[in-house]
This record gives sequence, C-alpha cells and structure tokens, in this order.
Amino acid sequence: PEEEEPAPEEEEPAPEEEEPAPEEEEPAPESSIGEYGRATISQEWSTIHVQGSYEDPVVIISDPQTGVAMMSSARLRNLSSSSFEVRLQRPQSEVSQGALNSAEVSYLIVESGQWRLEGGLQISVGHFASDKLSSRGFSRVALSGFADTPAVLTQVQTSQGGDLVITRTRRQTAQSFEVTMQEEERLNRGHHQRETIGWIAISQGTSSSASVTVESGSTARQYSHRGAALQLMSNMESPSLLIKLSSYFGADTAN
Repeated sequence: PEEEEPAPEEEEPAPEEEEPAPEEEEPAPESSIGEYGRATISQEWSTIHVQGSYEDPVVIISDPQTGVAMMSSARLRNLSSSSFEVRLQRPQSEVSQGALNSAEVSYLIVESGQWRLEGGLQISVGHFASDKLSSRGFSRVALSGFADTPAVLTQVQTSQGGDLVITRTRRQTAQSFEVTMQEEERLNRGHHQRETIGWIAISQGTSSSASVTVESGSTARQYSHRGAALQLMSNMESPSLLIKLSSYFGADTAN
C-alpha cells in the first residue's frame, strides 16, 4: 500500500526507535567546551576554521539571513577537530527562481558530552546516524540530568545525500525529545541517505561569565509564516542568534 503522510498533530504514537541517553554523571564545568561565530556563505562549499581543537564536536548553524523570500538552509560536511565546510542549499523545485549569492549565518560548535556553564546552565551534546524522513516517523533521543525541559537545537552534520535536507524536532521534555529529517515536500515520501544528526540541549535561562553571555529559551506556540518580534531576556550589543523549530503542528517542510 502507499505510504501515508503522518498527521501533523503532536499526539502521534511515540516512535519505537530510541537513542540512548548519555551516561549519567555530574556535568563537567565549562572549560573551552565550544565557541561561536559568524560567517558569510554561498552556494559553493567554504571552510570555516575554528580556534579550538575538538575530539567529537557538534556544529549548529542558524537559518541563513538572505534578505529574500526564498527557502534555503545551511548544509555541513567534513566536520573535523578544527574546521568544517558549509554552503547554502536550495530546494530543487526553486532553483529556477534564481541563485542566492550569499547569506550570513551564525554557528555554534560544542564538544560532545555533558557540561555546566559558570552561571549554572547545563548543556548536553550528542549525535547519531539516521536515514529516516518525517514521512517515516521520528527518532527519540533520551536526555539525563535536566530538571526542566531544555531548549534543543538540531542539525544534519554530513552531506551523504545531495537533496536539501533539514531537521524537525518535537515533544521536548526533560527526559527526551524527538527528531527527524525532511527533504523538500515533493521528495519527502522516499528515503534519504544515512546522515549524522547532531543535537545540543541547553537548560533554559541565562548564564554569564567574563567572556560570554548565553541565553537559551523556547517560545509558546505563537509563530507562523508571519514574522513577529521576540524580546531577549538579556541586553546584548551584537548577539549570535540560533533559532530552530521545536514543534511539528504542520507537516510541510519548514525551517
């Protein structure tokens, strides 16, 4: 029989697949666990060199700031201890609308594991491999050590399949969240090559040290395709901003 598109409501049956939680242990204190920055990227691959050296990092890239009404995402590959490659990616169905010359993105790179910032925010970082699209369901990732529901950022870390692919996340709790991949709508019924999906869970609130202020949060279900303002909790001069969808009330491909 033909594969049916899953209902967009959040009360879908929980998926059977589950990624294990990190081993239960006291989070390590902040000690050069990661860094952030900005870059201008194009549809050609470019290499971003980072200052630190990492054993098993995860990279999160913001949605591109293009200034035009065209869907795009940032695609990663060749993530190493000191660099990664990134480029703009467009849906095949929209390539005829013209090329995107460049876009500005923010990025965050953090070492895998469990960490605690000076101000008390907890960070849990990990990754797993999947070929699952939203038409085939979600994968559950287990969390440990959070007293309340954290904010969750997810990103495809590899480029094994050439089609545009993004991540969708839902059902965040202090114990777990669910994540899957999406291609553009006309291709989302099939399969995607097996990719590595990275994730960063951050307890909600603010944390300040001598070198950086971190703010983490999630909104209510109040945003749609229409833009709206969001007030930050902290007063920052020029923040690096990373925002991801954290619900799945609409099944259309969206980032």
